[in-house]
Parts: sequence; structure tokens; C-alpha cells
Amino acid sequence: MAEFWRWRHRVVSVVWIAVPVLLWLRTTAKPPLGTPPLIIRKVAILFALVGFTTFTQNLMLVARFKPVERFLAGLDRVYKFHEHLALLTLGLLWVHGLLMASVFIGWGAPEGLGWKVVLGATTLGGMTAGITITFRAAISREAFIWVQRTLGAMFGLGSIHAIVIPGALGVAPVVKIYLIVLACLGGAGYLYRSVVGRALPRRRYRVEAVNRLDPFVAEVSLSPRGRRLRYRAGQFAFLTIDGGNVSREPHPYSIASAPADGNLRFLIKALGDYTTKLQELRPGCRARVEGPYGWFWHRGADNTRQIWIAGGVGVAPFLGMAKTVDLSRTGVDLYYCTEGPEHAHLIEELFEIADANPRLRVVPIRKVSLGHIDASDIGGASGEIVASDIFICGPPVMMQNLERQFVAIGVPRSQIHFEDFSFM
Repeated sequence: MAEFWRWRHRVVSVVWIAVPVLLWLRTTAKPPLGTPPLIIRKVAILFALVGFTTFTQNLMLVARFKPVERFLAGLDRVYKFHEHLALLTLGLLWVHGLLMASVFIGWGAPEGLGWKVVLGATTLGGMTAGITITFRAAISREAFIWVQRTLGAMFGLGSIHAIVIPGALGVAPVVKIYLIVLACLGGAGYLYRSVVGRALPRRRYRVEAVNRLDPFVAEVSLSPRGRRLRYRAGQFAFLTIDGGNVSREPHPYSIASAPADGNLRFLIKALGDYTTKLQELRPGCRARVEGPYGWFWHRGADNTRQIWIAGGVGVAPFLGMAKTVDLSRTGVDLYYCTEGPEHAHLIEELFEIADANPRLRVVPIRKVSLGHIDASDIGGASGEIVASDIFICGPPVMMQNLERQFVAIGVPRSQIHFEDFSFM
């Protein structure tokens, strides 16, 4: 049962995919199968059905529906699963396209299919370009969002292609009904995220202060204008700034404040045009906050011994966690990793919290003097770590390397937790 809950999203996905396969077996794969070109077309239809199904799942995943995030225990997991399904979808539809092309080349295309074939080829080409750009090109978040919207448009073209083209629909009306239901679900997910979701009211805030901690990192403090955002320590939110000469696209940031604090705090590092301009904000700008999201600190950390590892601005969620953790039952070692002492901007605030809570130990790690931290360093300083829950927030390479090292020394993957923003 425990394994089911760990893999439940994959179980549900497989069941969802199994529906068109069963429909195909009951309606299209019954003997006599027909001539070779007809057999190939029937198999191509099967790949198209499964690919259309996974495409629908993808649009539901990226809609940021709260029930979907809860089911997968975190938005980062939602997007990681979305990445895998995107590649699977593209592969399935390419097999469909190649099989159909082999029929047309070998036996000729049936009359009346010209524009429908062009529609299908356009959909496949658009999907291939969009997914390739998403995975391979270094693009801004704004460009990333437009690429994703284009993929949603490709779904619309693919839906028309699937529903009007002869073949699957001519075999069984139930397949047509199934495709229409999927098209409605996928379209609803796309419209919610791209149109309706953008118009929904979010928590409204005002930029209260922008504190430049160094040339590349700023702390932004927001005061509520109306109902405050309700969140738990370790979560993140999407921030939209109205004004200040920055894009109005929402961007995700870990929340650095604690739920009991009056204002929201974010640590923002200049990584591109948007974050650079964001650091130049002036108090008074209006802001909207969508969320909260994330299960970083709430994924079943049952051990009373915890190790927290922060890299740079990845310290943000740990600040709220340090103020919230029940230190009467939990012991915590927090490793705060920075390039040098001048970059450990929140160290004094963390020391103050630790001074009042002896079971919280803050360990500064300076790269300039100690190099990169590794699992053996943490084991030497914290003792037995195999029975600890480990939380890591920092650059993706840092998180990947540490996870690999911890697994190598025997720490179960279920005890290693991180919030992975690389989906952005």
C-alpha cells in the first residue's frame, strides 16, 4: 500500500492510458484485421490514441490545479511528471506519423485526406519544435511561457485532426466520444491556465521595501492589501508585479517569511532581465501573489533528526522553517553554503533564532575556504545521517550532486527532500 501511494500518479496515468488501448482491442483489433496497409493504419491509430491521452494529461498537469498538486505532493513533482509525459507524447505521435507516412508512400493516401494530413503534420512539427526549444534552448521565462501556450494551440489542432479524420472514429463511435471528452478536459486545463487562471483574483500586496543585500541579491518585503496569503513554512508562491518596468508574468519564489509574520518576504537573485529589474523596484508598487504551492517541508518527514542544506538564496524557505519547527521534539543542523562570508546575508538572523533554540545548530560553509560541501562533510559534522530527513534547497547541480552522494552512503531517497525550480 505504501508503494501505491508513492507511485499513485503513475498508476492513475497508466489506467488513463489503458482506456484507449482497451477500446482499440475491443473495436479495431478484432479479426479479420484486413490488408497490410489497413493493419498498419490501425496500429497507427492506437499510437495516436495513446499519444492524445498523454497530451491531455499534460495540459491538466500544467494548469496548476490545487487538487493535482496535492495528489502528486508538490508542484515540482507535477512539472517533472509533465516533462516525462511530454517526451512520451512526442514519441508516440512520431510513431503514429511515421506509420501513416509508410502507408501513404507504399499504397497511396486515400482521397479527401489532404488537408487533414497537413493539419496532423503541422501539429507534429509544432510539438517537436516547442518541446525541443523547451528542453534544449536557453530562453527567458517569458519566451518559455509563449512556447507552452503554442503547445496548447497544437493540442487544439491535434484535436481537430483526431476527431475529423477517418479511421478510429469510423471503427467505433465510443472512440469518438472518448476523444471528445479528452479534448474537452485538455482544453479546459489549457484555458484555465492561459486565460481564466490569469484573470482569477490573487492576493493583493504592496511592495513595502526592497533591500539590496549585495549587487546580485535583494530582499523584497510585501505588505497585504486585504486578505493575507495563508501558507506554511517552506512553501513558495508566484509573484506578479504591476508596474516597476517589469514583465507582468508570474514568477515563482520561495517564501522567506514565517506564516505568523505580517509581511511576505522573498529573496531574489539577479539571474536575467526580469530579476535584475525586480531588484530596482521602488516601494509602493502593487503586487499580486498566487499560491501557496509546494510540499518541501511537509512530505512526511517522520524522523526527529533533520539536516537542512541551503545554497545561496536557497536559504529562503529555511528561515521560515527555523521559526516554525517544533524544536522540543526535533533536532536540526542547518548548513548555510555561500561563496564567502559577505554572501551569508541572513546568518545573523539565523544565529538569533538558534541562540534561543539550542536544538537548532547553524553551520556556515564558505566555498572560498572550505570548497563545495559533500555528504562526508555533513556526516563528519552531524554524525549518523542515514536515519535523518535531509532537506536541500539551492542550485540544481548542488542538489543533484548531494542527492547522489547521500544515496550512495545509504540514505533512502524517501528521506531526501528538495524543491526543484528547474521546471522553470
